[in-house]
Amino acid sequence: MKVSVIIPAFNSAATIVTTVESALGQTLSDLEVIVVDDGSADGTLALLSTIHDSRVRVIRAAHGGVSRARNLGLEDARGEFIAFLDADDMWTADKLEAQVAALDSDPEAGAVYSWTVFLDDDGRYLFAKGPQHDSGDVYAELLVTFFLAGGSNVLARRQCIDAAGRFDESVQPVEDWEYWLRVAKLARFALVPRYQVLYRFTTGSASSAVERYLIAIERIAEKAFAEAPPGLRSRHAECLANAKQHACLVSLARTTDPEAHSRAGRLLRSAIAQYPASLLSGRMLGLLTAWIVLCFVPRRKVARTVRGLLRCYGSWMARRTAELKQQ
Repeated sequence: MKVSVIIPAFNSAATIVTTVESALGQTLSDLEVIVVDDGSADGTLALLSTIHDSRVRVIRAAHGGVSRARNLGLEDARGEFIAFLDADDMWTADKLEAQVAALDSDPEAGAVYSWTVFLDDDGRYLFAKGPQHDSGDVYAELLVTFFLAGGSNVLARRQCIDAAGRFDESVQPVEDWEYWLRVAKLARFALVPRYQVLYRFTTGSASSAVERYLIAIERIAEKAFAEAPPGLRSRHAECLANAKQHACLVSLARTTDPEAHSRAGRLLRSAIAQYPASLLSGRMLGLLTAWIVLCFVPRRKVARTVRGLLRCYGSWMARRTAELKQQ
């Protein structure tokens, strides 16, 4: 077996079939798809039963969270390579083939990543994450920025996964970052410089997720930077400022909480105070612009306006990427 694809699924009826079909439709067909149903109560299991492909296995488990579901999948996986795919994400058809080829051509690399495109709730293009070109020893940059963007990106050798251990069930919702940091300490990363990961930037209603995210980031970062060499320790503030910028984006774009706009403003002020150089980044300028625009938008139109702003950013990023390719 070449690749094991592990899909943790909790109440994923709206997207699970599309996600599994994305895995089964890969140009690399020597794979198994392990779906771990994490105690769903919305018809996810019934939909999975309609997929008739011998490469698909479903594991049923009591609800324990995404890390536990991934760990259960790992225990059952038989592939030479391991890839994770969240139940609302998708891949381009060539994702696994290109990533396996990248590792085959670089025997010293233990893991490989690609670039990410963000979609809205309906699967339409919103924006693309700026191209990242780090490879080899990526630990420092991953610690400061978490450039992988989500849990559906990396493909890794099985021996690399086994050496890193299992996902930490106590650090949600940043379990991906913590896990791939452990992998990056042990192994080189390769890069497939293509947009191959399709991440659904969906809207939720939980206002506490942002606070949990920041608490987990601060706890992991404190330990990591305490153990880091002196040259890397100086980037601790940059790491936390980046986390607050991401939390600001989540507050503005992914929650229906009526206090989201006020929280986003506090996060921006805190990020700038913590790391003033962030004012020079296009990301910070974009967030500030969005926050100011939303000051004048009626609450009932905020979600629509945010999507429009993200699409404007996506159009600008697409033009910018095209310009860079021509240089």
